[in-house]
Amino acid sequence: MTGRKGFFLIRWWHRLEQFGFMPIPDSRFYEPLATITNSLVDASDLLQKLLDAPVEKRRELADRLTLLEMECDVTVSQLIILARQSQQPPYDRDSLKDLALRLDDVMDLIEEAGTKFVDYEFPDSDELMRSLCGLITDCCKQLVNAIANLPLRDDMSIYCRAIDKLESRADQICRQAITSRSRKIRSDQTQIEIRLEALTEENILQTNCDGLPLLLAELANIARANREFTRHTYLMTMLIDIYDVMESATDACEHVANHLSGMVMRNG
Repeated sequence: MTGRKGFFLIRWWHRLEQFGFMPIPDSRFYEPLATITNSLVDASDLLQKLLDAPVEKRRELADRLTLLEMECDVTVSQLIILARQSQQPPYDRDSLKDLALRLDDVMDLIEEAGTKFVDYEFPDSDELMRSLCGLITDCCKQLVNAIANLPLRDDMSIYCRAIDKLESRADQICRQAITSRSRKIRSDQTQIEIRLEALTEENILQTNCDGLPLLLAELANIARANREFTRHTYLMTMLIDIYDVMESATDACEHVANHLSGMVMRNG
């Protein structure tokens, strides 16, 4: 009986809403949510410009990206205050506050990727980095569409599936990048070890005056190879850091989409 009573109460509640006997849900939430998601697209576009920009232009673009992130923080704070003060929010208050914070996570990660790229002073971005940025932009555009349909309480599964595919692609790119660079570093290390093993103490002692220049040249080549190996290892560490932040941005977009889907299912 309890289940049947609950079912009829929900039906009558929706009927009261349908015929206007219930307070009208507060629609003020949708504009700032749309502002944030559009800002995410702007930020990802700006990140793409930053990756393509010459070194002397990057700091200015990074500052613009930071400004976007600060504006997003302000809008998120306003949303949280509105969720606390609204008499009739369209969705439960905690869900709206969590949505605002999850969107802010996406912006923070985009801004972090841009800042790291500038701080690490890369001579150029690589193809994988630019591909990840494109996937972030596509994810953010899906969030724009999802938020636009939030007032209609439409099914969010289409956006969840689209973002899930994009996130899976980003994850695949990261794995491929790390694998290929790790393989190259291991190969370089192996070559250095082989050349060092060839220089046994016996060979060195048996080297005559005529062969000394060749020995010194080989030692110099090994030293240069080892220096390049060290540089590539350091570079790989920085690249993996940026790859990870950018892939995390697509993860954060997926979290937003799943959260939206849950909101609509609970309040539909």
